[in-house]
Amino acid sequence: MPNITHVAILQQDRIYSLPKPNRHADVIRMMITEHGMEGPVNGIQGFLTEIGGFMNRKDAAKFAVASGQVKNLNVEGELFSEDLW
Repeated sequence: MPNITHVAILQQDRIYSLPKPNRHADVIRMMITEHGMEGPVNGIQGFLTEIGGFMNRKDAAKFAVASGQVKNLNVEGELFSEDLW
């Protein structure tokens, strides 16, 4: 089973991501500074696996627990980068 390797935001059918140990705030900063987006960023926050599949926080939580990548979640039912790295 692949591991989660990136934080990501899905906005307007495009995925913006950064590898670990980045946080979602880092992706938002990149979206604004490097891609010229105006805040606030309202995309779906989630994660990418090492094979590139996007998952929202809820699906990523189930995936990370099932794969053994994390044992405990800081917030029940949702994955945060702090749970991973």
